[in-house]
Amino acid sequence: MGLAICTRLVHLMQGSIRVESPWRNETTSEMTAGTAFHFEVEFRPGSKPKQATAEPRAMSAAKLRVLVADDNPVNQLLAVRLVEKLGHVVFVASTGEEAVKLYEQEMPDIVLMDVQMPVMDGFEASAAIRSLEAVTGRRVRIIALTAHALQGYREECLNAGMDDYLSKPVRLNDLARTLGDASLTIEAGPPATHPSAREHSQSL
Repeated sequence: MGLAICTRLVHLMQGSIRVESPWRNETTSEMTAGTAFHFEVEFRPGSKPKQATAEPRAMSAAKLRVLVADDNPVNQLLAVRLVEKLGHVVFVASTGEEAVKLYEQEMPDIVLMDVQMPVMDGFEASAAIRSLEAVTGRRVRIIALTAHALQGYREECLNAGMDDYLSKPVRLNDLARTLGDASLTIEAGPPATHPSAREHSQSL
Protein backbone atom coordinates (compact mmCIF):
# COMPACT_ATOMS: atom_id res chain seq x y z
CA MET A 1 0.00 0.00 0.00
CA GLY A 2 1.18 3.53 -0.67
CA LEU A 3 2.60 5.39 2.31
CA ALA A 4 0.28 8.34 1.68
CA ILE A 5 -2.80 6.09 1.88
CA CYS A 6 -1.51 4.28 4.99
CA THR A 7 -0.76 7.59 6.68
CA ARG A 8 -4.24 8.93 5.92
CA LEU A 9 -5.96 5.78 7.20
CA VAL A 10 -3.98 5.84 10.46
CA HIS A 11 -4.63 9.55 10.97
CA LEU A 12 -8.36 9.00 10.39
CA MET A 13 -8.27 6.61 13.34
CA GLN A 14 -6.45 9.24 15.42
CA GLY A 15 -3.27 7.16 15.43
CA SER A 16 0.38 7.77 14.63
CA ILE A 17 2.76 6.21 12.11
CA ARG A 18 6.55 6.28 11.85
CA VAL A 19 9.24 4.99 9.53
CA GLU A 20 12.46 3.27 10.61
CA SER A 21 15.24 2.65 8.06
CA PRO A 22 17.35 0.66 8.66
CA TRP A 23 15.24 -1.00 11.35
CA ARG A 24 16.06 -2.96 14.50
CA ASN A 25 15.07 -6.65 14.56
CA GLU A 26 13.23 -7.13 17.86
CA THR A 27 14.28 -10.79 18.04
CA THR A 28 18.03 -10.35 17.51
CA SER A 29 18.30 -6.65 18.47
CA GLU A 30 20.39 -6.15 15.33
CA MET A 31 19.97 -3.39 12.79
CA THR A 32 18.49 -4.82 9.60
CA ALA A 33 18.61 -3.46 6.07
CA GLY A 34 15.32 -2.28 4.63
CA THR A 35 12.49 -0.16 5.95
CA ALA A 36 9.92 -0.83 8.68
CA PHE A 37 6.66 1.04 9.20
CA HIS A 38 5.16 1.19 12.70
CA PHE A 39 1.76 2.56 13.62
CA GLU A 40 -0.21 2.90 16.85
CA VAL A 41 -4.00 3.12 17.05
CA GLU A 42 -6.06 3.11 20.25
CA PHE A 43 -9.33 1.16 20.28
CA ARG A 44 -11.71 0.82 23.19
CA PRO A 45 -14.52 -1.76 23.47
CA GLY A 46 -17.83 -0.31 22.35
CA SER A 47 -16.39 3.04 21.29
CA LYS A 48 -15.22 4.65 18.08
CA PRO A 49 -11.94 6.50 17.50
CA LYS A 50 -11.93 10.02 18.95
CA GLN A 51 -13.25 12.72 16.68
CA ALA A 52 -10.77 15.30 15.47
CA THR A 53 -11.05 18.67 17.15
CA ALA A 54 -11.33 20.46 13.83
CA GLU A 55 -13.92 19.13 11.41
CA PRO A 56 -13.68 20.87 8.01
CA ARG A 57 -17.32 21.15 6.91
CA ALA A 58 -17.99 17.84 8.65
CA MET A 59 -21.71 17.93 8.03
CA SER A 60 -23.39 19.17 4.88
CA ALA A 61 -26.90 20.56 5.11
CA ALA A 62 -28.40 17.50 3.39
CA LYS A 63 -27.55 13.87 4.00
CA LEU A 64 -26.45 12.41 0.69
CA ARG A 65 -26.54 8.91 -0.72
CA VAL A 66 -23.03 8.40 -2.10
CA LEU A 67 -21.96 5.61 -4.45
CA VAL A 68 -18.23 4.83 -4.38
CA ALA A 69 -16.89 2.79 -7.31
CA ASP A 70 -13.29 1.60 -6.88
CA ASP A 71 -11.65 -1.80 -7.39
CA ASN A 72 -8.94 -1.21 -4.75
CA PRO A 73 -10.00 -2.34 -1.23
CA VAL A 74 -7.73 0.21 0.46
CA ASN A 75 -9.12 3.06 -1.62
CA GLN A 76 -12.63 1.79 -0.86
CA LEU A 77 -11.97 1.80 2.87
CA LEU A 78 -10.52 5.29 2.77
CA ALA A 79 -13.41 6.67 0.72
CA VAL A 80 -16.03 4.99 2.95
CA ARG A 81 -14.45 6.36 6.13
CA LEU A 82 -14.28 9.88 4.71
CA VAL A 83 -17.86 9.85 3.39
CA GLU A 84 -19.22 8.49 6.67
CA LYS A 85 -17.10 10.97 8.63
CA LEU A 86 -18.90 13.71 6.72
CA GLY A 87 -22.26 12.27 7.77
CA HIS A 88 -23.47 10.67 4.55
CA VAL A 89 -24.71 7.21 3.50
CA VAL A 90 -22.33 5.23 1.28
CA PHE A 91 -22.64 2.29 -1.11
CA VAL A 92 -19.60 0.52 -2.59
CA ALA A 93 -19.04 -1.04 -6.01
CA SER A 94 -15.84 -2.87 -6.99
CA THR A 95 -16.34 -2.74 -10.77
CA GLY A 96 -17.92 -0.46 -13.32
CA GLU A 97 -20.68 -3.00 -13.90
CA GLU A 98 -21.50 -3.10 -10.18
CA ALA A 99 -21.56 0.70 -10.16
CA VAL A 100 -24.19 0.80 -12.90
CA LYS A 101 -26.31 -1.83 -11.14
CA LEU A 102 -26.07 -0.04 -7.77
CA TYR A 103 -26.96 3.22 -9.48
CA GLU A 104 -30.20 1.63 -10.70
CA GLN A 105 -30.95 -0.01 -7.33
CA GLU A 106 -30.03 2.77 -4.89
CA MET A 107 -30.53 5.96 -6.94
CA PRO A 108 -27.59 7.79 -5.30
CA ASP A 109 -27.27 11.57 -5.16
CA ILE A 110 -23.62 11.50 -6.24
CA VAL A 111 -21.18 8.93 -7.66
CA LEU A 112 -17.45 8.86 -6.88
CA MET A 113 -16.17 6.94 -9.90
CA ASP A 114 -12.67 5.48 -10.13
CA VAL A 115 -11.46 5.94 -13.68
CA GLN A 116 -9.28 2.83 -13.92
CA MET A 117 -11.24 -0.35 -13.21
CA PRO A 118 -11.05 -3.73 -14.98
CA VAL A 119 -13.65 -4.96 -17.50
CA MET A 120 -15.68 -1.71 -17.47
CA ASP A 121 -13.71 1.38 -16.53
CA GLY A 122 -15.05 4.57 -15.03
CA PHE A 123 -15.56 6.28 -18.37
CA GLU A 124 -17.63 3.36 -19.70
CA ALA A 125 -19.64 3.10 -16.49
CA SER A 126 -20.36 6.84 -16.58
CA ALA A 127 -21.51 6.57 -20.19
CA ALA A 128 -23.81 3.67 -19.25
CA ILE A 129 -25.33 5.73 -16.41
CA ARG A 130 -25.85 8.69 -18.72
CA SER A 131 -27.62 6.39 -21.19
CA LEU A 132 -30.00 5.25 -18.45
CA GLU A 133 -30.64 8.86 -17.49
CA ALA A 134 -31.65 9.68 -21.05
CA VAL A 135 -34.67 7.45 -20.38
CA THR A 136 -35.41 8.36 -16.74
CA GLY A 137 -34.81 12.09 -17.05
CA ARG A 138 -32.77 12.40 -13.84
CA ARG A 139 -29.08 13.33 -13.69
CA VAL A 140 -26.69 12.28 -10.95
CA ARG A 141 -23.42 14.07 -10.28
CA ILE A 142 -20.46 11.85 -11.24
CA ILE A 143 -17.06 12.75 -9.79
CA ALA A 144 -14.02 11.00 -11.27
CA LEU A 145 -11.46 9.55 -8.85
CA THR A 146 -8.03 9.44 -10.43
CA ALA A 147 -4.36 9.44 -9.55
CA HIS A 148 -3.68 11.53 -12.66
CA ALA A 149 -3.28 15.22 -11.93
CA LEU A 150 -2.16 16.18 -15.43
CA GLN A 151 -3.28 19.43 -16.99
CA GLY A 152 -6.26 18.86 -19.24
CA TYR A 153 -7.38 15.66 -17.48
CA ARG A 154 -10.38 17.44 -15.95
CA GLU A 155 -11.56 18.32 -19.45
CA GLU A 156 -11.21 14.67 -20.48
CA CYS A 157 -13.42 13.66 -17.56
CA LEU A 158 -15.99 16.33 -18.43
CA ASN A 159 -16.05 15.21 -22.06
CA ALA A 160 -16.78 11.66 -20.84
CA GLY A 161 -19.96 12.88 -19.10
CA MET A 162 -18.51 13.40 -15.62
CA ASP A 163 -19.07 16.59 -13.63
CA ASP A 164 -15.67 16.98 -11.98
CA TYR A 165 -12.76 14.98 -10.62
CA LEU A 166 -10.84 14.42 -7.37
CA SER A 167 -7.20 13.38 -7.22
CA LYS A 168 -6.28 10.28 -5.21
CA PRO A 169 -5.60 9.84 -2.39
CA VAL A 170 -8.78 11.77 -1.66
CA ARG A 171 -8.40 14.54 0.93
CA LEU A 172 -11.12 15.22 3.47
CA ASN A 173 -11.34 18.94 2.68
CA ASP A 174 -11.66 18.32 -1.07
CA LEU A 175 -14.33 15.65 -0.55
CA ALA A 176 -16.23 17.84 1.92
CA ARG A 177 -16.27 20.67 -0.61
CA THR A 178 -17.47 18.37 -3.40
CA LEU A 179 -20.24 16.80 -1.32
CA GLY A 180 -21.19 20.16 0.10
CA ASP A 181 -21.64 21.58 -3.40
CA ALA A 182 -23.76 18.55 -4.36
CA SER A 183 -25.88 19.00 -1.25
CA LEU A 184 -26.53 22.67 -1.99
CA THR A 185 -27.41 21.86 -5.60
CA ILE A 186 -29.96 19.27 -4.48
CA GLU A 187 -31.51 21.66 -1.95
CA ALA A 188 -31.79 24.43 -4.54
CA GLY A 189 -33.49 22.30 -7.18
CA PRO A 190 -35.78 19.29 -7.59
CA PRO A 191 -34.87 16.19 -5.56
CA ALA A 192 -32.16 14.19 -7.33
CA THR A 193 -33.52 10.93 -5.96
CA HIS A 194 -36.79 9.41 -7.08
CA PRO A 195 -39.35 9.62 -4.23
CA SER A 196 -39.99 5.87 -4.26
CA ALA A 197 -36.28 5.16 -3.92
CA ARG A 198 -36.01 7.63 -1.03
CA GLU A 199 -38.96 6.04 0.77
CA HIS A 200 -37.49 2.61 0.17
CA SER A 201 -34.15 3.66 1.69
CA GLN A 202 -35.86 5.08 4.78
CA SER A 203 -37.74 1.85 5.36
CA LEU A 204 -34.56 -0.27 5.38
